[in-house]
Amino acid sequence: MNHFIKLAVLFSIIFLICVPKSTYAIGFGLYFSPFNAGNSIVDWDNVGTDTNNWNTKHWGYGFIFDTRVARKGTFNYRLNVGFEIVEFKEKRNETNPKDSYFRFKIDNTFGFDIIQSSLLRLWFGPQIRLANERFPVVKYVEWSEYDYDEYIDDDDGSAFGVGIAPVLGINLNLGNKNSLSFDFGYRLNRYIGRHYTGSGVSLRHEQATITEKEIFFNFSYIFRIRDVFK
Repeated sequence: MNHFIKLAVLFSIIFLICVPKSTYAIGFGLYFSPFNAGNSIVDWDNVGTDTNNWNTKHWGYGFIFDTRVARKGTFNYRLNVGFEIVEFKEKRNETNPKDSYFRFKIDNTFGFDIIQSSLLRLWFGPQIRLANERFPVVKYVEWSEYDYDEYIDDDDGSAFGVGIAPVLGINLNLGNKNSLSFDFGYRLNRYIGRHYTGSGVSLRHEQATITEKEIFFNFSYIFRIRDVFK
């Protein structure tokens, strides 16, 4: 729960900085991420555990808010708040079945105009992600004496992290109120996670560092309020 409080506070600060008090035109709606793909590496801090290397696929949905969809101007701030399901398969064991886990995320995108007309706006800019996730504890313990590995899947862990990405987007304006938007990019994520083992006096936690790379694509429907090209 503390991670969600941190996310809410950070979002509030970013929102107050990026949305001017004089804002009179906004756009909001829904977005869908149908097919994101990448790779995730999990390093556990105990020496007896091997590194996990996962191929991942993501899909998600949520709420979108934008300060400039159609109207003239150089800068826009875009907020995506939503959920993702991450599906993975561990590379080193092809017989291991696929698994999935859940992520809550806030993406803050800072866009700058490239091409602009009454019908479309092409923009580019950086994105900062804040996220909290529940990830599966999938570990391989090496037994060099017997020359084999033991697979362990005993519980879930939690992680909090950030991500950065360059984003290219295009807004297609349908009349004075509706727009379709497409954006895509390449994101680098870094998470710090932990998972508890044992019980009572033997209770302890193991920490993991998760490095993730992904290609992503979002499709959005945006309803505009007084946001017109002028």
